[in-house]
Amino acid sequence: MKIHALGYLGFESPRYEEWLTFGPEVFGLQIGDRDPDGTIHLRMDDRLRRLSVHPGEEDRLAYVGWELAGKAAFNEAVAELSHQGYAPHPGTEEECEQRQVLGLARFQDPCGFTHEVYYGPTYNIGSFLPGKPMAGRFVGGAEGVGHVVFAIPEMTPEMEQFITGILGMELLTTLLAGRGPEAHFYRCNPRTHCLAYAIVPGHKGVHHLAIEGTHMDDVGRAPGPRTATAFSTCCARPGTSPTRSP
Repeated sequence: MKIHALGYLGFESPRYEEWLTFGPEVFGLQIGDRDPDGTIHLRMDDRLRRLSVHPGEEDRLAYVGWELAGKAAFNEAVAELSHQGYAPHPGTEEECEQRQVLGLARFQDPCGFTHEVYYGPTYNIGSFLPGKPMAGRFVGGAEGVGHVVFAIPEMTPEMEQFITGILGMELLTTLLAGRGPEAHFYRCNPRTHCLAYAIVPGHKGVHHLAIEGTHMDDVGRAPGPRTATAFSTCCARPGTSPTRSP
């Protein structure tokens, strides 16, 4: 399949309501509409869904969504997943409404993380309003959210085949264990990487999610995590404006 971008991510947390202030005040994300169960949707551009934080008993990733070009590409991806034994489950009408897409299918990777492929995202041109004053903007649009890094116990041949053979990702580079864990970086668009897996024996979960800005001042004004569970980091695109002197 040909994935265009990391389109959206969904998390669960018992402290999900802290993102009502943490999202806009720390990162500058916009609070979107909320679901009847209290789910918080956070925006970084004109797309109506980028990050969602659902009520849950523990902090965990619920799903990661990969954007495809359209319905034909989606149908081809679902057929390929079925042929390869990944048993994709079509999203219900309610789930598509929640994700604000025309169609989605859900499946799991060999490590048990839930992935979704989708097409037809909803957006409203010129509608994004940052949650705090920003010197620049978030890098989103066609390039997607940014990147997500998973921590897994080991990189198996089955996992490598899933990433490159099923998702169609390109291996960018591999960092051998040194000061940090061994890590494998993959991309599907002009970003340096959209997906990475860090090898951390005995652990499985989200290592971090990165969102990107165009101006260093916006990163400098984002304080570290305080009360909310931190899923995200923030970085500025190389070559962007330096922080102004006091």
